[in-house]
Amino acid sequence: MKIFGNQFDFVVKVLDARKYPVDAGADDDELLLRLEYARSYTKVIMQVVISTIVLVACFYLIFKSTDQAIQKASFGLIGTVIGYWLR
Repeated sequence: MKIFGNQFDFVVKVLDARKYPVDAGADDDELLLRLEYARSYTKVIMQVVISTIVLVACFYLIFKSTDQAIQKASFGLIGTVIGYWLR
């Protein structure tokens, strides 16, 4: 049982299913599962894009802002994004 990183595994499975939607010798259940992963491609790409945008904005605010409240909120958002991807 994995303690963290399930979201990373899901992303890898989705990208693999998108690249190779049909696996030779696979049974029907595995084929249906891979097709379901392939359908999740847009969702995964949007998760990655939004997480990247939020992280870049937070790091910019941390390094450029002198207001402690803004920096604290940025650290909180970074923690939220990291927590999401490690769930």
